Amino acid sequence: MFDDSIDFVLLRTILGTSWFDEYGAQLERRLADADIIAVVAVRSMAPAQADEEFGTMEVEVEDVFRGEVARGARLVLELPGSATARFEEERSRVEETVHFVAYVRLYADEAAAVRNHWHLSPRDGDLLGTIRRVLRSESP
Repeated sequence: MFDDSIDFVLLRTILGTSWFDEYGAQLERRLADADIIAVVAVRSMAPAQADEEFGTMEVEVEDVFRGEVARGARLVLELPGSATARFEEERSRVEETVHFVAYVRLYADEAAAVRNHWHLSPRDGDLLGTIRRVLRSESP
């Protein structure tokens, strides 16, 4: 669910299709397992160079649904070196879309450094409404 990738799906475009149920199940798992859920704006992308394991994508937090992060904070998401070509192909689409919902899962690596896995979906009114409803129903 935290596949270090970006989708460009708008909920209204898949409503009534067979893919809607699959997307819904993935969304449900992301909402349940994410340490951070936030609306973000992509500020920079630096895919990994030939000798690097990871590149980076820097995003600015615009709104927070869950997590210990403040509006205006900058998050650095890791771009796997193995996906460099894919990120280069998607760069123009990311720059055009700019605003996304970020689902971030934090973990500690072997050296106890905090790392992240993530997924981005386009900020969309339907998606934001769905997230608010789901998270509100989880509140005590």
